[in-house]
Amino acid sequence: MTLRYSRRRTLQAAMATAVVATIPRSTISAQQATPAVVDGAAISDDQVEAALARLDGLIEDAMARTGVPGAAVAVVYDDTVVYERAFGVREVGNPDTVTPETVFQLASMSKSISSTLVAAVVGDGATTWDAVAADLLPGFALSDPWWTAQVTLRDLFSHRSGLPAYAGDGLTATFGYGREESVHRLRHLPPATPLRTSFAYTNLGLSVAAYAAAEAAGQRWEELADERLFGPLGMATTSYRLADYVGRTNKAAPHYRTRDGAWELGDVTDGAAAAPAGGVSTNVRDLTQWVRLQLGGGVFEGDEVVASAPLLETRRPQILEGSPPNPADGPALFYGLGWRMHYDERGR
Repeated sequence: MTLRYSRRRTLQAAMATAVVATIPRSTISAQQATPAVVDGAAISDDQVEAALARLDGLIEDAMARTGVPGAAVAVVYDDTVVYERAFGVREVGNPDTVTPETVFQLASMSKSISSTLVAAVVGDGATTWDAVAADLLPGFALSDPWWTAQVTLRDLFSHRSGLPAYAGDGLTATFGYGREESVHRLRHLPPATPLRTSFAYTNLGLSVAAYAAAEAAGQRWEELADERLFGPLGMATTSYRLADYVGRTNKAAPHYRTRDGAWELGDVTDGAAAAPAGGVSTNVRDLTQWVRLQLGGGVFEGDEVVASAPLLETRRPQILEGSPPNPADGPALFYGLGWRMHYDERGR
């Protein structure tokens, strides 16, 4: 596989998509200080088996409609991986097939993995979701002293910090600035909105909160992830380091979709400055371990890897992201801590 490398930001999509579906069987118990957790929709083993029997056809139909060359899909039910399949090829024009071990770049799905890691740090007592980021991360400041002294990890992870949308994205992609310099230059941006009043998606802002939590834990972000999350879950191929993805033999290449609907090989983008927001690479088999942790409320194979209270906090709405003009047209969209969420027709 031949990959091209670029710091320029381009419209890209993964040539093959790693997907993990979850079917919760029972309620996760929550501590008194955490938001209430409700039962998932009741579902029987027979219903699960019937759904799984249709899954191959649904995936193949979706790939035929979209032209996506490859995918890897798994389903977790009752703390067990009940489905794991790979489809198609890793690169357009190349016969190498996708397998469950094929490594994908996860892009913004990295955010929910990153909030899981910060929840672990919070559970360890090293910091809190409401800690001020500037108190933890050397070199970080915003354009106003009051603003700097108020912005918390919670604000940055929920995109309600007041920073402009996509603030700082071009510092790495266009100008090639590294992590520390990109973080430092955020102080030159005026606020777009008052703090905690509106949603504006900011990759570098979320990453600042992640780096601040890593500082509180006394480690670099990448090493913290290996030691505190990926290692305990047995996620041996999962990494925030671009070099690890590049060095994999069995990996899916990035692609982009042209105006005529064709998929073409794209560039590998160096987004190391905002790695917590989009830098994870993994395979679907590793990803099922993380899903089991989520469904287990922080417990994995009998051991508490992440304390339940800070983990459940990641999936509590923090800010309204958007809503239809007419509420009858559909549910409002909320953002938690690295998670996008909405309510279904039953209010769940």
